[in-house]
Amino acid sequence: MELPDLASRAELVRRYAHLLQNFGSEIGERPLVRQNGDFFPDMFTRDEASAGRLVRRLQAHAGLSDIPLTVQLLSLAATEHEDGVGGHASGNCGSGACGPAKVGAAGSAARLVEREDGWVLNVFDAELHHPVALTCTLARALAQLFLHETQSEQARVEAPLEVSVDLATVALGFGLLALEGSYIYAKSCGGPSVTQLTTLSVGELAVVNALFIAVGGHSGRRALSELGTTQRALLAEANDWAASNGRLIRQLASDPGQLATSAPALGDTKPWLLRLFDRSPRRAEPSLERVLSGELAEAELVELARQARKPATAGRAEGAPPSASDARREELRALVDEALRG
Repeated sequence: MELPDLASRAELVRRYAHLLQNFGSEIGERPLVRQNGDFFPDMFTRDEASAGRLVRRLQAHAGLSDIPLTVQLLSLAATEHEDGVGGHASGNCGSGACGPAKVGAAGSAARLVEREDGWVLNVFDAELHHPVALTCTLARALAQLFLHETQSEQARVEAPLEVSVDLATVALGFGLLALEGSYIYAKSCGGPSVTQLTTLSVGELAVVNALFIAVGGHSGRRALSELGTTQRALLAEANDWAASNGRLIRQLASDPGQLATSAPALGDTKPWLLRLFDRSPRRAEPSLERVLSGELAEAELVELARQARKPATAGRAEGAPPSASDARREELRALVDEALRG
C-alpha cells in the first residue's frame, strides 16, 4: 500500500479546500477523535441502547447534537430476506471474527431516513460485533447528514457525494475512524480478506488526515499511536509530506478558497533536516545549496541543535510573557528532538 501520486494528492487538497471554504464555518474546530476510552467512555453491550449512546457521543464530538436523530436497530437477516436475499451481506459467518458485514443499504432499509420530526439512523445487528466497522459507518452517516443539513444554493456539495462524505468525515474529526475502516484485514473462514468501508482508499484518507492534523495543530504522535499497521505507516508518511508543504498548510488554514478552484502545485516530501532549516529562525538558516552539497560543518549542526534545546525562558525577564521567538524555539526544539529520536 502507498500514498497516491502528487497529482491525486493535489485533487484531494482542492476538494478538501472546497469543503472547508463552503462548510468550514459550520464545522468549526473539531477534536481529532480516536477510538479509545477518552472519547468513548460509555459501556457498549451490543444492543440498541448502546448504539444510541454511541451515536450521541459521535454527535457531540462533531458538534451535531442539535440535529434530531433517532437510532433504530434492525435485523440484517430479516431485512435481506424481505428482499429475497439470504445469508450475510459480506458472506462471512456474522460473528465479527471473519470481518465486518458490508451491509450498504441492506435492501430497502436506507441508512438515513428523514421524517417530519427529524432523522432516523438505521443500525444493523451484524454491525454491532465489529467496533471499527461500526464507528466508521456511523461517522460517515453523520458526515452525510451534516452535508445534507448544511448545503445550500450558495454552498453545494461536490459530486461524487460519497467522496465528499469521506472528506466531511475527516473534517468533522472522525478521520482516524474512517482511516481504520478503509482497510480492515481479517483472517476469515474462507482465508484472509480486506474490507473497505469507505470510498476513498486508505492511502487517500491518510493524505486527508494529514491535512486535518497539520491545519488543526493536532498531535501526529497520538494519531499514530492507536492505528493498525498499514494505516500507521501510511499516515506517518503523509504527515511527513504535509510537514514538507508548510506554505500549502498555512493557506489551507487561512484562505482555502484560493485552493478550491484548481488543483494546487505541491512539493514532494523533504528530508527532516531540510524541514528543520525551513522552520528555524532566519539567522540560523544555512543556504539550501550548502545543505544539499554536504558542506555544512558538523559544528554548525551541533550549534543549531544547541540553540534549539536552550530553554525558552533564557534571556527573558521574570514574569514576562513568551515572545514569538520563544514559540519558534520551542517548535525547533520539538523538531530536533523528533529527529534525534528517529
